[in-house]
Amino acid sequence: ALGKGLAVDPDNPEAVSRMEDLRQEVVRKERERDDEARAAELRSRGGSLLEQGDYAAASGVFQQALSLRPDVEVQRLLEQAQAGLREMVQAEQDAAARRTQVVAGISDARELEAAGRLSDALDRLQPVLVLDPGNTEALGLQDRILQAQQDALRSDSIGRALAEARTELAAGRFERAISAANRVLAQDPGNAAALEHVRSAYREISLRLVGARSVENIPPAIRFADFRQDQEDGSRAQPMQSPDFRLSGVVIDNSPVDVVFFAPGDREIAGTSTSQPVGEYYVTEFSVGDRLAEGSSTFRLVATDSAGLSSSGEYTVVYTPPFFRSPWFIGVATAI
Repeated sequence: ALGKGLAVDPDNPEAVSRMEDLRQEVVRKERERDDEARAAELRSRGGSLLEQGDYAAASGVFQQALSLRPDVEVQRLLEQAQAGLREMVQAEQDAAARRTQVVAGISDARELEAAGRLSDALDRLQPVLVLDPGNTEALGLQDRILQAQQDALRSDSIGRALAEARTELAAGRFERAISAANRVLAQDPGNAAALEHVRSAYREISLRLVGARSVENIPPAIRFADFRQDQEDGSRAQPMQSPDFRLSGVVIDNSPVDVVFFAPGDREIAGTSTSQPVGEYYVTEFSVGDRLAEGSSTFRLVATDSAGLSSSGEYTVVYTPPFFRSPWFIGVATAI
């Protein structure tokens, strides 16, 4: 829903800030759901490995689960797996052999990491950490492997979101495409593919909002902020009870336009106008004010684009002073 507003006013600070908040919130919730599901799956797999007596693999799986989210039960299972692994290793080796095992385990883990076999590398480190829990090299390697696994999961999440954005864009569901691309941008703000998907979706939304572009250049389209009402003679006019009148609206064209304002009697008056690009179009906002005379007044504006094509629009108001502004009331009030 917010994408429609940004398509028309992409630099609106409140909308931009709100979109960034929404991006972060969506990613946070998705990450929590993914982490919870992944941690539950790892806990179940680790429990099976623990029951089978595969303490090294179980320890590695529990380490992954804990890296996603703290869990007292998983920590207990990890300690149980490490205790079983410690008993098994210590029963088989003396001190010298354990030192050799530590060196060999770190070396094997590095090779597995380099080959991209992160889970295997993590499993290989577990006997090392049981034999030498304070080994800084092994601990640093384990942290790096766990971070690499997190990065891989993040990359998969980004890839899925990009694929979703492409699919939604191709299907013409532009708001959903923006939503998917924004999930990518929340995790990777400079992602070129996601930014292009957002630009394409905004462009299509803009075209849908302002109408399909014609092959030929056409005159500017003028749209008033319209408060006119049907009159008895079939015309349309805005009733006014105050002499201070302000007319505003937009002009839509495929280039910036110059706007000239005329008061009744073709008297040129000063107004303001600003243009900004929206997709393949330019939207020029205009505003002009004047003091009304009693009765009907028709204002006219002329918009001219860069190709010299122009169009004009008229807006009629009828000023009927309230009784306290009428001459007779003022005369009576003065006499009193």
